[in-house]
Amino acid sequence: MHVYLDLDNTLLATQTFYQEYYRPLLLAYGSTEREIEKSYTFFTNGTLLEGELFTPRRQMEILGWRETDIEEALITIENILREKRSFIFADVRKFLTELKQRGAYFILLTFGHQQFQKQKIIASGISHLFDEVIIIASDKARLLQEEAKKLGETVWFIDDRSEYMRTLRDNGSVLTFHMNRPELGRQCSRDCGARHEIQSLNELLTFSH
Repeated sequence: MHVYLDLDNTLLATQTFYQEYYRPLLLAYGSTEREIEKSYTFFTNGTLLEGELFTPRRQMEILGWRETDIEEALITIENILREKRSFIFADVRKFLTELKQRGAYFILLTFGHQQFQKQKIIASGISHLFDEVIIIASDKARLLQEEAKKLGETVWFIDDRSEYMRTLRDNGSVLTFHMNRPELGRQCSRDCGARHEIQSLNELLTFSH
């Protein structure tokens, strides 16, 4: 069984990192809320593939920071990511370990800039639990359709983005699980398009088709 897992806000509390650590860091170096919001418009959001791939360095450059401040802030970010491994949700290691024992093949499928995604993955301390890591700058849904066809089997896909779920709604070879982490205040008030809605990876340990 091939299991494709998203990283940000599925395994890693990226939203918490941005809200509690990264955004305050930008403000501490003198950027305003308005400037920060405007700078995000330069980046792609993962489904509408227009714009640049996000990295903290590029955002700081757009904000007009001095190079010395950028370098100093990037060191701070690296230290935060390494010291705060609690960004990994509590159910992740148990899920990966138990399902691996049942023969699951894990692929970490994450959208974003190669360098920044690798930084987060390495800092998380869970990269060794995956059989493959795929970092893409294109549509996840299309890749999954191609992968399922190539493998000739039904694959699992776990992600917090409803856009992917709706695209894959009618694909019988991709079993979709839409992650709504209550820790992040997430909820789905409408049809998110997934075959299944989950709030924890623990739900999948007892899942049956």
